[in-house]
Amino acid sequence: MRGKMRIMHSFAPAVALLLGPVLAPASFVDGFISPHRHFRSRQSTSFLSATPTSQVATDVDAIKAKSKLFDLLDDVPSNAPTPRGLTDAVLAAVSVLERQCPTLDDDVLSELAGNWELLWTAQDKSSTESQRGVFSFINPLENQSYSNNPNRSGGRANPILPREIQDRLESVGILDPSGGGDGSDGESAPPVRSSQAIDRKKSKVRNVVSVELRRPLPVKGALIVDVAFKPNRTDKRRIDVKFDSVKLQVKNSPVDITFPLGIIGPTGWLRTGYIDDDMRITRGHKGSVFILTRTAKRKQ
Repeated sequence: MRGKMRIMHSFAPAVALLLGPVLAPASFVDGFISPHRHFRSRQSTSFLSATPTSQVATDVDAIKAKSKLFDLLDDVPSNAPTPRGLTDAVLAAVSVLERQCPTLDDDVLSELAGNWELLWTAQDKSSTESQRGVFSFINPLENQSYSNNPNRSGGRANPILPREIQDRLESVGILDPSGGGDGSDGESAPPVRSSQAIDRKKSKVRNVVSVELRRPLPVKGALIVDVAFKPNRTDKRRIDVKFDSVKLQVKNSPVDITFPLGIIGPTGWLRTGYIDDDMRITRGHKGSVFILTRTAKRKQ
């Protein structure tokens, strides 16, 4: 493990730029983002009458906790980091919901399969995993919390670069505003989408973030990160992950730039504390928390 960390230290700049945005919300990860501000659970209360009284109370509590969480996410500002106080409130709501997960441990792995979008992510500084000492600089994005609404202008997808750098590049018109809205030239830009596909049969995860440059020449593309995973032997809610490759795919270009990670591919784990038909809360090995919404469920 120490040997791997020495390798990571020497490749820190590349890791920061290429893996920063994705060592998260798939997370492994530290972040993929894309909240639907008015997303609400599709869960119905019609089933409660046929459920034992004790379970009804638990289900009602979970529905209330989930509604409170989305109310808090509605207050997340557009195109800006989430304020510390609001971040703490969201993390507190997450902890409550994790204690009321309706999915049994044995069923979590099968429920992970499908397509997801990140609603919100942040680092839980109260977690022991977030204390990484001198290596905390390796992923400069993990301490940022952003929210993006892909259904309207405003919002912010996870940054491709450290926040201060990306904000500056967007303000001078080199990068498209990742949250959509108007750029420096007044032109409207669509919000950047961050997505994650989990294939249980192949034990693979693919994270995709769109990239759009305006200068010196307009370029559209995607950053694609492929990750292999396997179930943890002792914790049924956890999967162990290893990053296999990073690919930069440019639109209308015959050449894709791929960076095989091989032995230097970062490893880690993801633990899903809450999952239902349309939402998932996952914690990563660096202390990050990810809230995701399901966009499609893959057939087993």
